[in-house]
Amino acid sequence: ITASDIGAFPDKSVAEALQRVTGVFVTRFAASGDTTHFSAEPSGVVIRGLPQVRSEFNGRDVFNANSSRGLGFGDVSPELMAGVDTYKNLTAEMIEGGIAGTVNLRTHVPFDSEGFVAAFSAEADYGNLVEDFNPEGSALISNRWTTDIGEIGVMVNGAYSEVTTASQGVQVLRYFQVEGADAYGGGTKWVPGGIDVREAIYDRTRIGAALAAQWRSPDESLLATLQYNRSEYENDWQEFSLTGGTGNAQTAQDLVLTSPLSVPAEGTPAYEFDSRGVFTRGVLNDAEGSWAGDPFNSQLAHPNGYPGWFCYSWSAANCPSTRGIGLSADARDANTLNVTEDLSLNLRWEATDRLAFNFDVQHVDSTVDNFDNSANSKTAADVFLDMSGSRPRFEFRRPTGFGFTDGGFADPSNYYHEWVMEHVEEAEGEQWTGRIDADIDLSEDEGGWMDSLRVGVLRADRDQAVNWSTYNWGSVQPLWGIQSDEAFFLGQGQWTNTFQSHDLGSDIGRGNMFGGGVFIHPNMDIISDYQATIDTFEGHSNDWVPLGSRPRDANQCSVVPGTLFCPVELLNVSEDTDAAYMMLRFGGEETNFGSVNVRGNIGVRYVKTTVESSGGQAFPIFTPPNPSAPDQPIDPLSLTPADDIAFMNGATVIATDGAEHENWLPSLNIRF
Repeated sequence: ITASDIGAFPDKSVAEALQRVTGVFVTRFAASGDTTHFSAEPSGVVIRGLPQVRSEFNGRDVFNANSSRGLGFGDVSPELMAGVDTYKNLTAEMIEGGIAGTVNLRTHVPFDSEGFVAAFSAEADYGNLVEDFNPEGSALISNRWTTDIGEIGVMVNGAYSEVTTASQGVQVLRYFQVEGADAYGGGTKWVPGGIDVREAIYDRTRIGAALAAQWRSPDESLLATLQYNRSEYENDWQEFSLTGGTGNAQTAQDLVLTSPLSVPAEGTPAYEFDSRGVFTRGVLNDAEGSWAGDPFNSQLAHPNGYPGWFCYSWSAANCPSTRGIGLSADARDANTLNVTEDLSLNLRWEATDRLAFNFDVQHVDSTVDNFDNSANSKTAADVFLDMSGSRPRFEFRRPTGFGFTDGGFADPSNYYHEWVMEHVEEAEGEQWTGRIDADIDLSEDEGGWMDSLRVGVLRADRDQAVNWSTYNWGSVQPLWGIQSDEAFFLGQGQWTNTFQSHDLGSDIGRGNMFGGGVFIHPNMDIISDYQATIDTFEGHSNDWVPLGSRPRDANQCSVVPGTLFCPVELLNVSEDTDAAYMMLRFGGEETNFGSVNVRGNIGVRYVKTTVESSGGQAFPIFTPPNPSAPDQPIDPLSLTPADDIAFMNGATVIATDGAEHENWLPSLNIRF
């Protein structure tokens, strides 16, 4: 893809431009392992169905500090590109690692142009979902001069881009296999756990800079190129979501239930299933006897309760036979900043008409900073699902079996804070690379099969420090762990200003799925300010403590002073690579088998990689399940053997280890 190709299309990143190449596809999720969050801008590239795509900057190795093997394609400004080369097949001269293929990002250099060049661009983008304008612009100035010491060229190129996008998603939660449940009419049935709807607003800023200087000797035998490239990518996003569901989606996929996962809400029709036994329509509820907590806890007293917020048949004479399922109204704020700098010097020497040498040295410096914070407000709902059409239709209705004020889902007195969770990542890395290549011309008369022989060696030293915290989930005031000295419902005690109203609207997914409405979420001003989160929840939660305040227990997490990380969350990796290759090119315009033109290359690459890593591992902590009601299936965790429980003691182990790998990588490519 050339620079003119990139400029001819409304692409906002290199990845978007790459999807126009046959066999190249892009990842439309915010991350390859996160199918919950869609992304307006691609997050990765897939070549012929495989995601292990290697990225290069001007034919050189490049990486992100958070242990990534390549540079995120969304991090790079397309305005800086002179071209993008996609290699689906590898040759011996190419740096190893691109199992699926290699993408080489080429920036401009002064000698690309005949003389003085000045180019400027400006754009304004409008997003109809966010109803906002964003600016973009780029500038390139380049010139070259002929002097007594040879030809000299200098180029400066910069780009700035802002994009604000809204990403909306609706997902049906995991389907559970249920066998022989009379409530479902017997047989094999597939019942969903619930529904999830969310909207995230992404505010992305990208700043790119490319500087280059070139010198060519008077006899044109020497060409020196000095390049500096800098990419700064910042993405701040906020999300509101609603999740109404039941069942544990993390249980084994082959789990088979023999009792109902959920039941139709009292007074509603039985579930409908299609000919395959797959749920199509109904109102999801829990059975009245499913354990929710102590109905006589005075903190759960509710104006329209029983008198507590919920009831059992044995706690209230007027208790319905079913109960609404949990509805979580979440708020999330995440900030990511990636900075990568690449400085390189290349010298090409045409020693003779048939022999050329290439000398190259490069330094890469990369940092990644990420902070992700979220919390929820919890209530209950009767969840209506209609899966009979091409898209799901759903409603969150007033919950059966719960006390609910006339204000409904817009009244904070019907909610409580259940959990808080934060995650921090701080990573940095640098790499020095040097390589020498020699190119020997073997061509003779036209029609000869030998073209050239290329040999070379490479040495790369990479050091990375990846500080990656756990996702620090902790309960605040859950039904199963109510603190007697803290208020329960929002609007009371500590929870008077910790929430906000938000309406996702009825146009989610272009409408006709969800009717919208006001729900109560955690206050985004608190979630987006970590200190405000700490001030609000620390000391008022059942078991949540901030990352930096985790217990300094010698057997468990002992936070390193001045950081938010335990020793097991500090990973240091050094990787040294030595490589050598030999590649023979054969064929040309006049080499034919019959009427078929044939050309190609054959070679072998030797790679020795030495890796040393210091870090650790943390063992899980076993949390006993709540007791099951007499008429309900037991929680599988209650069957955990004593030895396994003893193993899950939260202990940490620090270790340093390493490995050495040697590989011979033969390659043969033929084009005809």
